Amino acid sequence: AGRLDNATVPSAEAANYANDDRVYKAPDAATWRLNFNMFGTEEARDEYIAKYPEIGLDETYVPEPILQYLEMRQALYYGVDRYTAAVEVVKTFLPASTYMSGMYFLDAESGLSIRGTEVGQAVETDFAGNSYGYFPDAATDLFKQAVTKALEDGFYADYDPATATEENPYVIEFLFTYHTPDHVDRAAFVNYIVTEYENLLRDDERHIVTKFNVQAVAYPDHYDDYLMVGATDMGLGAISGSLLDAPSFLDVFNDDMAGGFTLNWGIDTH
Repeated sequence: AGRLDNATVPSAEAANYANDDRVYKAPDAATWRLNFNMFGTEEARDEYIAKYPEIGLDETYVPEPILQYLEMRQALYYGVDRYTAAVEVVKTFLPASTYMSGMYFLDAESGLSIRGTEVGQAVETDFAGNSYGYFPDAATDLFKQAVTKALEDGFYADYDPATATEENPYVIEFLFTYHTPDHVDRAAFVNYIVTEYENLLRDDERHIVTKFNVQAVAYPDHYDDYLMVGATDMGLGAISGSLLDAPSFLDVFNDDMAGGFTLNWGIDTH
């Protein structure tokens, strides 16, 4: 009685417990991930609001056009060194390249994990390889492809190739939100990620670069006032589902808020 059976090691104390045999690392039910506002245009946002007025989506936040393109979101996926961010920066995270870890079960009775089948394992190996999904050259190339599509579709009309230079490049800006406080050094985690992005997601031939404006928001306001109402370009967030019913967790991706916790906006899932 009166004893703790477990406790979380804060990031600041990680070095002091690095070789402690009492420390155990295990995947968590929640995977921290980027959630996106993919509407692309105010017209697409307003069309969604007219269709689902009861959800209460923010009516004033202007979507960033380039995020509607798959290539841009793929660039963001491949542009993160998850191992360094998790193990060396935060120190108490584990790197992950999928939404659901092996803690989720397809069949609880038999103990079959969602990553316990060939297909489940292939999702990780086919997309993430041996680097937890970190492919910096691919990230840069995909960003350039997204830029091309955006320009061809008439977005960023104020970009002038005659005036954009290495010293004075054209800047595409994003709002990147995350929540505080926490027992981990989430600020360092986020700053590491956006620094990588700004180094990789650039087109040096056309002199187009990215800038990520980081904003820390108190919990739970980050979810209530930003992620769940589409009032940011992208936000770091995590939720967990029933470990014994992995398929039900996918409800969070329904754009009609069927799961009660939609964090990604702009893709018609119907």
